[in-house]
Amino acid sequence: MSSSRRRAAPVLVGLALLLALVGCSAIPTSGPVQKGDVVVAEPGRAFLQGNDPEPDDTPEGIISGFLRAGAAGLSVTDQFTVAKKFLTLSAAADWDPRAQVLIYPERSGDPKIEKRPDGTVLVTVPVKAKIDAAFRYTEVKPGAREEIVFQLTRDA
Repeated sequence: MSSSRRRAAPVLVGLALLLALVGCSAIPTSGPVQKGDVVVAEPGRAFLQGNDPEPDDTPEGIISGFLRAGAAGLSVTDQFTVAKKFLTLSAAADWDPRAQVLIYPERSGDPKIEKRPDGTVLVTVPVKAKIDAAFRYTEVKPGAREEIVFQLTRDA
């Protein structure tokens, strides 16, 4: 047997095994539907996911998207990358997303977002507690609300 045939033989055997395994892992497309017993020992953690800004979104939609992306950024893996897309380059460089975190009461609904005549957007949200830059948790009085004013800038 020539040396090229000896080298090709293991490759062909490996390729045949790979094709056989791929054929075994196909999803059936015919036959009866069968019930299976699936037990989930412990459900995985739910996580928020932010979406990129939409080019022609309304001011209220931009702020709403930024707030959702900011909440998603609190996860360990996100690092606020989506939320920073809502900011100008200089604002994203200066923004400290952990300087203050507002905690909403359960079942409080979405923040109230309204565009004001001067072009700014006012966000009013009920607050249960705050976490500051030093990670100190402080509860606030029941019924407390926070108002935040956003200035929008059109950017590429």
